[in-house]
Amino acid sequence: RHRTLTMQEGRRCFIEASSCAANVLVQLAPVIEAFSSKVYHRDVTPRNIQVADLDTDAPKFGLVDFGLAIDAERWRAQDDAIDLGGDGRYWPASVWYGFAYGLPKLRNQAAMYCEYRTCLDIHSLGLTAIRCFVEMMPDWEAVEGLDGDAWLSEAIPKLVGVRDAWESYWEEACCLWQPLYDSFRGAASFDHVRESYAAEGVHKVISARVDALGEALMAAGEVCRRSPGGSEVPALVDALRMMLRVAGETPVAASCAEVGCSEASPTLQTGPTATPDSLRSLASADSFGTLPLSPLTHGCGVPVRRSLCEAWSVEMQQLQCV
Repeated sequence: RHRTLTMQEGRRCFIEASSCAANVLVQLAPVIEAFSSKVYHRDVTPRNIQVADLDTDAPKFGLVDFGLAIDAERWRAQDDAIDLGGDGRYWPASVWYGFAYGLPKLRNQAAMYCEYRTCLDIHSLGLTAIRCFVEMMPDWEAVEGLDGDAWLSEAIPKLVGVRDAWESYWEEACCLWQPLYDSFRGAASFDHVRESYAAEGVHKVISARVDALGEALMAAGEVCRRSPGGSEVPALVDALRMMLRVAGETPVAASCAEVGCSEASPTLQTGPTATPDSLRSLASADSFGTLPLSPLTHGCGVPVRRSLCEAWSVEMQQLQCV
């Protein structure tokens, strides 16, 4: 991210970022949809997504570590206390609300209660894909020759806006998560953190950051729709916005099928009306242009498995050497 890139290198980085984020959704959302009737994972984060480095244009992703998984029927039927689990930086606002005010009050908030009961894995997968997209994007300020591309000159401020909105969200989420994490480890008072967060209304803070992230994605998508090359980034950002929809007046998506993710796997298709155009485009093999993708391979060319977090750093090193 820190060396000067040519415009061609910058474009390639952008295609890589878009393709990787799209593949995360296309490959994993149908899996989550398939087992959501039986179990919720509750910890869908980059650390629990493995990358299989095969001799193909695109990496293969797999979801691991079901240590916090819970029976779906039991989860939806719980009526006593909030059940916290996973990495709070990937929680939707409804979990923060439930932590601060308790499950009885959460049940009185219909949209947030629906989100808490059915959309935890969808939300965290969406955040994971956004993180992938943002962290693999080039540092646009370091790309040379952009003055000669009118569309990129218009698009880049919007893409930088997505990056800035993500960084604002991530900084806030990390600050809120740390005291709670410390309380789980016995280094802070759980009740004190809860009372403090209830007084501060932390769910509103998270909602505002997610809302800003959605607006930034929408602005980037609108510009990318005018791409002379027929960019499919709008399909990606449309899917991401639906996965991160803030629980409020607008009903949240109830399943991965509602954001079109089941289209990626015909055997998991739930019906002709369940899938919007956003993921239909992502399921196309050549949606992100004709530039070859650099495979996430070990130095000796032997396929390996590692977490998505580890893979990003390796991929960025490869891209900087293009």
